[in-house]
Formats: sequence, structure tokens, C-alpha cells
Amino acid sequence: MANVLIIAEKPAAAEKIAFALGKAKVIRKHKIRYFLTESNGDKLSVVSAVGHLFTLAPKEGTSFPYFDLEWKPVWQVSKKSLFAKQYADLIEELAKDADKFILACDYDIEGEVIGLNALRFLCHRSDAQRMRFSTLTPIDLRNAYENILPTLDWGQADAGETRHYLDWLWGINLSRALMRSLEALKRRSILSIGRVQGPTLALLAEREKEIANFKPKPFWQITILLKTNPAIEAIHHKNVFWDEGEAKAVFERVSGKPAKVASIQTKEQIVQPPVPFDLTSLQAEAWRCFKFSPSKTQQLAQDLYTAALISYPRTSSQKLPPT
Repeated sequence: MANVLIIAEKPAAAEKIAFALGKAKVIRKHKIRYFLTESNGDKLSVVSAVGHLFTLAPKEGTSFPYFDLEWKPVWQVSKKSLFAKQYADLIEELAKDADKFILACDYDIEGEVIGLNALRFLCHRSDAQRMRFSTLTPIDLRNAYENILPTLDWGQADAGETRHYLDWLWGINLSRALMRSLEALKRRSILSIGRVQGPTLALLAEREKEIANFKPKPFWQITILLKTNPAIEAIHHKNVFWDEGEAKAVFERVSGKPAKVASIQTKEQIVQPPVPFDLTSLQAEAWRCFKFSPSKTQQLAQDLYTAALISYPRTSSQKLPPT
């Protein structure tokens, strides 16, 4: 019988994983819960992080601009994250008796980084097996365990770690440089720039210039209301008239006159069902229909995912899993 440590991303996910894999027992330690169960003769301990347990920070003795960075426990960087220490302590304690390690964080680049840091800094391991799932339904979780990947998804892990470094090297350094540029003016203000914000603002600035330089040109359209049952609104085939005189002449010729159907064209068309939402399209639709802010929509989607009601929301994919 092997002692297996399964690391989930959040407590609610750990609970669903444990009960999906067997008759789990709840254990309390350090004022937090983890779960014991068995599968195929192995003893499983299912424990969770609480999101990121480690964050990048400048090395001691360095000064702005910061290029020498290292991973540090979040509670050493911010007192607001002191609660995370007890989760890290529990993972480190359970890792001492584990023979095998399984990462079961969300299957995206942030989940891979969360799991990688827990493995190397708390479990003192360089790799682990990987459960890959897109929903927290029991069938999906059991399938992920039975078809476990032999290693981490190193493509996602490397991409996630690179993103964290870029946020510091590019975003935080430049943001601090921008704020320092205001010191001479004795103005206190928060300015920020980053790998996403910078290009996005550049696109908005270019669009704003186009709008400011746009010179409107008047045009005319002719529409008629046909007294059919039901009534039909028709648009002149030319659509847009750039000459007012031409538009008025056409209008006077047809106004109040009878109309006839010259021809009817029919065609069959196969309309595919709409693709599933990704996070961005879901946020746009929620704003259009309900005026929900993007952050509110993301939190609602996360809650639905945790309740195993939808697939993983923080994704750009528009494909549904077979389950």
C-alpha cells in the first residue's frame, strides 16, 4: 500500500476529489481540513493549497529596478496572507510520509505553477503525476485519476512561471518608474503598466485618435413600410445615398405608390449551434444581459465550477469535455 499525497488548489476542490475517489474521512489539523480515502489499495491524503502559496519577490539587498527575483512564501511578503502558512505547513508535514505525489490543481498555467511550487518548496520533489480534469464532477475526477499523467504539464508550468517573471521585470518595474516620474511634480498618483495593459491601452489610444480625426460625411437612406400582414419594412437596394437630391428624387417616385414582389429567392442554410462560452465571451454576454461586471461574472462562474455545475471557467477554450 502506497501513501499518496494529492494536492488540490482550493479546499472545496480537495473535498470533491476525495469523495469522488472513495469513502473519504475528514481530518482536522492546524485548524484546517484534509481528507483520507483509499483507492486500488493505496492510502490517499487529499490536501489543498489556497491559491498561490509562493510569490515572486526581489532578493534581499537588491534595489529598484528589480531583476534578481526569487520565490518566497506569500505570508513573508504580505501579512494579509498569513492564513496561507497553515496550509503550507500541513502540506509539508504530510509530504514527509508520502511515497507518491499527485498534482490535482486546476488544469491551467496558474494551477500548474501553484502545484509546482508546492512540490519543490514544501514536498521537496521535482516532479509528480498529474490529474487532468475540466469539471469537478465525480465521473470526471475518477477518470482523471484512472488516466493519470506521468508528469506535470511542463509546457504550462514553464509558461506560468515565465508570466510571473514578466509581470515583475516588465510590469512592476515600469509601473514604479512611471510613479517616480511624477515625484518631481509633487503629485501622488498610482500609474501602472504591464504586459497586457500596455498593448491594450495602445490599441485604445490609436482608436481614440481615429475617432478624433474622423470627419463625418452625411448620407441618406430610404425605407418604406409595406402595408402587408404582417407589415414589412423594406430598404432601397442602393442602401446609402451620398447625394441628397438623388435620394429625394427616388423617394418622391415611390412614396405612396403600390409595390409588387419582383422575385423570391429561397435557400437552405445549416445554422450551427453557437460555440460554448469562454470566459471573455461569458463576461461580455453577462454585461449585455444583466449588467454584471467582469469580476462578478468571473466569481459567479468560479462558484458554479466549484459546485461541479459547469466546466472550468478561466479558459480561452470553447470546447466542451466529453463528460
